[in-house]
Amino acid sequence: MTRIALLTDEEAAPAARAIFDEMTGRGAKIPDLYRLLAHAPDLFEAWTRLAWPLRSAEHTERGLRELLIMRVAILTRAEYEWAHHWGLAVAAGVDEQKLHALAAWRGSHLFDETERHALAFADALIEGGEVPPDIYAALSAHFAPAQMIHLALTISFYVCVSHMASAFELSLEPAYAGKTPLPAAGVPCAGR
Repeated sequence: MTRIALLTDEEAAPAARAIFDEMTGRGAKIPDLYRLLAHAPDLFEAWTRLAWPLRSAEHTERGLRELLIMRVAILTRAEYEWAHHWGLAVAAGVDEQKLHALAAWRGSHLFDETERHALAFADALIEGGEVPPDIYAALSAHFAPAQMIHLALTISFYVCVSHMASAFELSLEPAYAGKTPLPAAGVPCAGR
């Protein structure tokens, strides 16, 4: 059970309700993470001003960004993030076979060179916080500076998402529970 009560539309401050209204106006459901963040409406507003462009900007391919988000979920043990982004990744063109192989991507033939450089970058940022020169050189050979910044911000932001979900023991919404389980890092999804 989530450590802080999730706010309903009626309980949320006007600034948070405006974000809820914007989402529902686009046909989106309000995730429980947003109902949690609504307790701090000013920060919630700043959060969405970063989150939404990260998901929609055209600096990098959406499928690649979703692949990185899913890698963050594996390395940070973020079941909430994994469940919420599985469908988004597939909708962005990421093959489910890649998602099943993502935990052990280094040993898989499914990932192309560009994806491998981006995944190595993500692993370095998440596991040690520093990017070795060889990983940076390979990344910069495939991506422009703006793209590298976009990738780094995507990875870093979703580490934050993971930590927020963990800190407040955010439970999966029923619609997401029981779907493809989060694999252990380095272990492909069972049965795939």
